[in-house]
Amino acid sequence: MPTVLKSPSDKLKNLQKEESRLVKGKFMCHEPKGGSVKFSFRKYKEDPTKHYHLIDGQEYELPIAVVKHLNNCGWEIHSNLLDAQGNPYVGTGKIERRFTFQGSDYI
Repeated sequence: MPTVLKSPSDKLKNLQKEESRLVKGKFMCHEPKGGSVKFSFRKYKEDPTKHYHLIDGQEYELPIAVVKHLNNCGWEIHSNLLDAQGNPYVGTGKIERRFTFQGSDYI
């Protein structure tokens, strides 16, 4: 029996369902240390805009989409390096995180 491929709208609905699943965990604010953050979030146009106020060290139950957003907030640390021929270039090696969410049931 041939495999039936899902339509793009079915894939999107499955992704939305997965990203709306709630996970428990601890919010950590690294900039400034021990701080808090207020933000509004809406990933898909069908979703209502939700407002969040997260405080460092507190435990929350958040949708996976918000957790991914928080864990991707950061910037690359650039450094001036020399290549094998002694020519200067700007290198990146480390990402400095603004926030992290350490989920107790998030993979």
